[in-house]
Amino acid sequence: MFKRIVTVALAFVGLSVGAGFASGQEVLQFFVHFGVGGLIGAVVVALLMGWAGGILLQLGSFHQPSDHNVVFQRSFSPIPARLLDIAVIATVFSLSTVMFAGGGSNLNQMWGLPTWVGSVLLLVLVLIAGNAPSERISSVIAWTTPLMVILIIVAFVYSVWTFSSDATTSLDSLNAAAASTSSTLPNVVIAVISYLGFSMIVIVSMGLVIGGEFINTRVAGIGGVAGGLLFGILLVMVAFTIYVNVGDVGMDQFPMLSSVTIVSGAAGTLMSIAIYAMIFNSALGMTYAFTCRFVEDRTSMRFHVVYSVTAVVAFGLSFWGFSNIVGHVFPVLGYIGAVLFLLLSVEYLRRRTQIKWVSNFRVRGSWPLRKGQKGGSGNTSGATDKNSATGTSSAADKAE
Repeated sequence: MFKRIVTVALAFVGLSVGAGFASGQEVLQFFVHFGVGGLIGAVVVALLMGWAGGILLQLGSFHQPSDHNVVFQRSFSPIPARLLDIAVIATVFSLSTVMFAGGGSNLNQMWGLPTWVGSVLLLVLVLIAGNAPSERISSVIAWTTPLMVILIIVAFVYSVWTFSSDATTSLDSLNAAAASTSSTLPNVVIAVISYLGFSMIVIVSMGLVIGGEFINTRVAGIGGVAGGLLFGILLVMVAFTIYVNVGDVGMDQFPMLSSVTIVSGAAGTLMSIAIYAMIFNSALGMTYAFTCRFVEDRTSMRFHVVYSVTAVVAFGLSFWGFSNIVGHVFPVLGYIGAVLFLLLSVEYLRRRTQIKWVSNFRVRGSWPLRKGQKGGSGNTSGATDKNSATGTSSAADKAE
């Protein structure tokens, strides 16, 4: 059971720690810009992400969906379900556009190349990789998230050490430097709501599907809580690291990359490569997922045409600029995601008892006893379908 919980927690972190997060730009605009208040906001989001991860994966485990729309249709009336589905699709395309912008900014900041070079290179890679087996691509870039986490921790520890040993740096000066950075958000409360919602809408699709791989909703829920809290810890680390170095990195497109480079030039080079690999991974995955929502046959010529057109359109829109897209598109998606967070929270609370009962039946082949009810023959509801109960129990044992 412990191994399964760790596995789902790490999978959740892998979904959450995308290229936008690792660049530090979204953390800068949503939290660091507001100084110490922003750091407190990051802690609040960290705690709420534990709840979000828990309910998301438990609902996925309960519904066993093939995609997010299955859960939406079962949980909400037709119009809200359709609107939320459209919002998720729009998020997928928006993130694809952000990745193309980020690819250009990454190579520009680290290597001094024109921004269009990194974006064009990414477009070529995405178009080529769209015809390659997804398993092979995933195995090549699987190392990026662990490397990213290690570099974030190193930069955080270094920042804590330098901040604690530097008596000349005051919170007032850091707050002033943070306030001079750019952000489209009016205050930290709105930033917390928007960022929580943005994180939710980014992970909801794959999060529900991953939850559906677990028969035992308790295992899925604990793994989701652990994954959400782990992501939250990384969020606080990134926010603090950029805050301490905001005077030096606050105006950069990739402030976290700059913060790691302060620690070591070699570490900065590794960070740049890892971020670009994550950008490629995200651009490929988002473009592929967007195409799959409109073309079912993934081997057809129509699929490849739609995939290529989607990539080219996202590439064209990316020239609006990485920080501009993060500052204007992400908050809007966050507001929609905040509504999704509330709706899924209500849905979870409404079905909490039912989720527990169904999970118990899957795992043990029997319904849990009501308060005051005596055990006896064991499974009464399940007795009508003994083979089904046995098969489910066996599968659940494997899941644990």
